[in-house]
Amino acid sequence: MIRKLTTVAAMFIAILFTWGCEIDDSGGPYHLTIHVRIMDADGSNQELLHNIRSWPLSFVKLTPDEQNLIYIYGYTMNLERYSIADETTYEYDLPFETDFEFDVTNDWVYLQGKANDNYDVYRVPMDGGASTNLTQIAATDKVEYFVSPSGEWLIYPVKQDTMHHIMQMNLSTLEQTSVISDSLLSYRWPQISPDLSSIFYFHYSDQDSTDGFYRLDLATLETTKLFNQVYTSSYSIDNSVRYIIFGSKLYDVFLGGSPYHFANMSYPQFLFNSTHFIFHESSYDTIVNGDAETGLQDSLGMGGQFPYVSKPSNKVVFWYEVYSSNKGVTQ
Repeated sequence: MIRKLTTVAAMFIAILFTWGCEIDDSGGPYHLTIHVRIMDADGSNQELLHNIRSWPLSFVKLTPDEQNLIYIYGYTMNLERYSIADETTYEYDLPFETDFEFDVTNDWVYLQGKANDNYDVYRVPMDGGASTNLTQIAATDKVEYFVSPSGEWLIYPVKQDTMHHIMQMNLSTLEQTSVISDSLLSYRWPQISPDLSSIFYFHYSDQDSTDGFYRLDLATLETTKLFNQVYTSSYSIDNSVRYIIFGSKLYDVFLGGSPYHFANMSYPQFLFNSTHFIFHESSYDTIVNGDAETGLQDSLGMGGQFPYVSKPSNKVVFWYEVYSSNKGVTQ
């Protein structure tokens, strides 16, 4: 069901990326332009920013203070910052390999780095400077970390000797502690809830009855199994810690039961302090605003890729491609 949502104050922010000249099949030049738009959630008040040239890329992320856009682009995975006020770009010099996964606060960029075939979580000052290895675990596989939107906490799973842990690091002091551990369970994809009250995670073991999705109450350190055999690295939790979206399915933690299915949904992310969420609808290639309480959806009626919700501002960054050539323009 589609309708206009008039109660959401979230806005969509956008940038225009221009990539220079290549050759199309006819031998003539063409240009690929990537547009990222600013608009309200109802599609009004659209704006464009200019002068960023980058390709390929995934998410473009807006810092909470709305001053900078951060993105990783190119086949060599370059990390770049775009200053909205100055319309200038800055490319970071990183001493490690990275990929398209990263997180931002006003002061830092957090990202996974690979050095000497080992993985760790690093942070880089927003204005440049030396990076810091936060985890220092030299993992053989990617670290499934999570940075709280407030920028207070880093959560990640690790195996030390024979024990599996979920570690919680205070990003102000860099002190960390193991909040849960087990010799049999393998913890995966942990997240801390928006209200910082709980840690959610998946775990696997040789005992099929214990596999599933769990909630750890940080006040009591008690665990509750919420769902069986729900596995995905991408999920989003609303501020009330009632609704959780896995892939294209919306679960009500309070009521339980079968999930509500949103067809062709990808990259779902709840808005801050709201039951509304933003996602990409792949069949029509559009950005959609959904409501977890009612199941209603507002299609914005335009193409878009990799929507990202910046919290707590609820600005959403996304982009789409436009090709121009001597034959005209195609989107």
